[in-house]
Amino acid sequence: MYNSLVIKPIKNLGQNFLQDTTVANMMIEELSLTDNDFVIEIGPGTGVLTDRLAKLNCTVLAVEYDPRLVAQLTARYSNNKNITVIYDNFLKWLPQNSPNKPYKVLGSIPYYITSPILHALIQTDNMAKKAVFMVQKEVGEKVCAMEPDASYLSVFVQTFYDTTYVKTISNMSFYPVPKVDSSIIKLEKKQGEEKFTREFIKKYEGFLHKGFGSPRKMINKRFDKQLLLDAGIDPSLRPQDLGVGKWLDLYKLYN
Repeated sequence: MYNSLVIKPIKNLGQNFLQDTTVANMMIEELSLTDNDFVIEIGPGTGVLTDRLAKLNCTVLAVEYDPRLVAQLTARYSNNKNITVIYDNFLKWLPQNSPNKPYKVLGSIPYYITSPILHALIQTDNMAKKAVFMVQKEVGEKVCAMEPDASYLSVFVQTFYDTTYVKTISNMSFYPVPKVDSSIIKLEKKQGEEKFTREFIKKYEGFLHKGFGSPRKMINKRFDKQLLLDAGIDPSLRPQDLGVGKWLDLYKLYN
């Protein structure tokens, strides 16, 4: 286990600090870092991940929202030229500071902002090519779910990223100990010629919200039956029965 910085967690910030160094090593290994990589770490916390990144030759920008931690982390890595710690809210910082080069993202993120962070990554001008996150177990399962267990979140994320549920992590790996277990998930940007614009993403997001508005009802309650048939979709199916490909086919006809 990891000897953390002397800091009292703030409940309102959802601070459950990762302590298990074995888990930290696993997350970094999943990121497949090279010397030339640029990494954005969301919420470095007590530095259990940052400490390992500091030993590598990649360039790291750690975005932390707790000013107490920023001060301590800045002092700790003052001699590490590859580590920069800034004080900011990642959700507000990214839209205005999207890197103009390939980058990867890493973080053990507060449960309550997992979905907003995933949306921010997709809605930015330059999507990360790979991301590894520690999230609540239930959310990790939801993000990585496939039909017939799809959800709005899984379809939205998987339209842009291939997702992998890496491992379930015990709640005992954190301080303070949360009530539920966590999971490591990996997102790898899909390769293809199609360039998704902000306009497309905004419209597609609204389209999916409409589609999953009544998840327990047949999809013909949300869309015209003939439109569904034209897209090769059985009107008696429910939203969770459709994979990303079918949603995209339907969107192209709907739009």
